[in-house]
Amino acid sequence: MELIIVSQDEIMNERFKKIIKTLSIQVNAHIGIKYVTHINHSLTHLIYNHDANKIFIITNNLKNLSNGLDIIKLIRTHDIVSPIIYLVDDNTNRKDFPEELLIYKTIKNNHKIAINLNKVLLKLIKLKTTERFEYHTLQQDLSISYNAITYITRDKEERKLIIHTDTDYYKVNLTFKQIQKYLDNRFKMSHRSCLVNTRRVNHYDWHNKLFHLDSGLKINLLSKNYRENLILV
Repeated sequence: MELIIVSQDEIMNERFKKIIKTLSIQVNAHIGIKYVTHINHSLTHLIYNHDANKIFIITNNLKNLSNGLDIIKLIRTHDIVSPIIYLVDDNTNRKDFPEELLIYKTIKNNHKIAINLNKVLLKLIKLKTTERFEYHTLQQDLSISYNAITYITRDKEERKLIIHTDTDYYKVNLTFKQIQKYLDNRFKMSHRSCLVNTRRVNHYDWHNKLFHLDSGLKINLLSKNYRENLILV
């Protein structure tokens, strides 16, 4: 699990370190922390890394408010799954904020709000760390983050399923019906030979029978027979 903090406030960053130290003890696991001050290569690399479980925390103490919102838009363009917490002060006008954001007052000088943020992060971390495909046999041991899985296809020759991720693929001796017991409802059939992670899809091109992944990859495994199944997601 990684917490990615976009902030230019050293006092708040010290507070974050204390919160994360407490969280690590509570979940009995290492929690990585990365600090970023603006949009740069380091931040875009973290956004594009779908193999990691991430939570973004963004403060509005950047050079201007639009800078924080620009970062949020960048994250959501390429990562529609990771939670985003936006820390604001009492005087911030929130009417232009995306509804999905978890918005909190600044924790700079407020101990009570820091405790509440700790509780929210603890809940999110526990939820994110359980979202994994776990498959263990005598021949295989797989543990893959749901978010890292883009789509699953069938190998006709070996009669196995192929789990595709951003960086690799894995073959498992399961049927589509069987593997769905290991997954949650974000995974839907898009074709008789494909199970897709709907949270990784940016666009369904029904005319050309393609779905566009958030990685930019286009997959030609989209059938109108499964349109209703996907629209209801």
